[in-house]
Amino acid sequence: MRKPIESRWQAFLNTTLVPAVAQLPSTARPERRNVAARHALLCRVYGEFEEMQGLSLTPRQAARLFGIPPDVVSRILERMTTARVLRKRDDQFARDEER
Repeated sequence: MRKPIESRWQAFLNTTLVPAVAQLPSTARPERRNVAARHALLCRVYGEFEEMQGLSLTPRQAARLFGIPPDVVSRILERMTTARVLRKRDDQFARDEER
């Protein structure tokens, strides 16, 4: 007859391990963001800088011009600066003429 401790140890060794990933849902979550609206907003911001040569805005001014929250406009302007569409000088964003 087995001792209780030995039988529990044997049961533990016989455990089949399942990766944590296997427990994730098989379907991907739907996109919560409105991709079309985001694209339209980026095109609008880009278009304003393209249309008005020499336009230079602070994030606060851009938020008022485009009617969007300051945190959102800051992310957009920083992203456009990283992509070298805009340049940043003294907290002013303007079109990068060197591109």
